[in-house]
Amino acid sequence: ILVLIACCSIQCVFAQFNRLFTSDNELPNSLINDVAEGPDEMIWVATEDGLCRFDGSSFTTYRHDPKNPNSLANNFVRSLCADERGHLLIATLSGVQQYRPQSDDFTPIVANPAIGVEESNVNHILLLSNGDFFATGNNTFTIHIDERGELQVLANVTDDDVAAIQTYLDATPIRVSCPET
Repeated sequence: ILVLIACCSIQCVFAQFNRLFTSDNELPNSLINDVAEGPDEMIWVATEDGLCRFDGSSFTTYRHDPKNPNSLANNFVRSLCADERGHLLIATLSGVQQYRPQSDDFTPIVANPAIGVEESNVNHILLLSNGDFFATGNNTFTIHIDERGELQVLANVTDDDVAAIQTYLDATPIRVSCPET
């Protein structure tokens, strides 16, 4: 009996504690649109009332602040995507932004009015094999991040490519934002 008690005690010491996170306990909303591991090895959660970063013990929630131009552009976060170079892009009802870990804030919404990409609803962001990001929603465009970290919005892909990608995204009930490379 003493051996059994000792084994159970040891097992309890090494067991992980399970916690349930809800909108009553740290999450701003129970509707989760996407989850991604960021380049900072934090877990990022896209909700309909803000973006959350989980550090392993607690959440930090980011929301739109009309007085802060570097805050999240919209609280309704649709999609997240990170690359191996350390970039995390966030798709919201207002457009795409990049998280800046050095200042713990966000870039302005990426735009290129010359090709018709301005503030708009973005549903999905995917990482392309060439390292660019593909965004789709009201507009479809590619985001290139140059060696200086500057975001550039590139021309839309062809309608056939858009239709194929949108069909795939719409048919995927549970989607991993960015596959591991």
